[in-house]
Amino acid sequence: MPHAAMDIFWVPMRLSFHPSGSQDTQTACAQCPAAECSKHCFFVVQAWRIAEHLGLIGPAVEQPEYNMFARKKVEQEFTPIYKSHGLGLTIWSPLASGVLTGKYSGGNIPKDSRFALEQYKGMGEKALAKRKQIEAVDQLKPIADELGCSLAQLGLAWCVKNPHVSTVITGSTKIEQVKDNMGAITVVPKLTDKIMKRIEDIIGPAVEAMEESASS
Repeated sequence: MPHAAMDIFWVPMRLSFHPSGSQDTQTACAQCPAAECSKHCFFVVQAWRIAEHLGLIGPAVEQPEYNMFARKKVEQEFTPIYKSHGLGLTIWSPLASGVLTGKYSGGNIPKDSRFALEQYKGMGEKALAKRKQIEAVDQLKPIADELGCSLAQLGLAWCVKNPHVSTVITGSTKIEQVKDNMGAITVVPKLTDKIMKRIEDIIGPAVEAMEESASS
């Protein structure tokens, strides 16, 4: 018996965004249920307008960065269009370039890690500069131990816990990492409201510090 197949075509949306307001921009934003239509939200709404005008299927999924530290786009900017447009998410960088695995604990870069490679040293220095993130991850270790999982599994499970996340894109350099990542699915049911609050109490201050630094 043949199986039904579904293709998903990824299209980079590089539509122009004019905050000052062209007619297209104003019309698209008016159709967005958000109080303030963000640039990213606008792209999706505008693409839906074009699709509807041409009698086509509009965007069904977006591919934003999402992890415990990178949350604004997923948890704030896209919120109004999850229901209005049925938007799903395929997220990338769920472990914040490896920071959430705990391998950079203490500000050290393991010799066998990606950041130890010459072409990635700049990224490594940038990641290690975010001390509050690394310190927060160190504080998550007792929770991971309590749940019987690795920090990587905890970080991935946290992403999957979000009902709007359809797919999590993972990366690895070793087979062991692939196996460990897949084990995250068994951790998701263990993330009770109480556990999620404990995680938020640890991560929240680091996220706030990042946002303050970015706005200053």
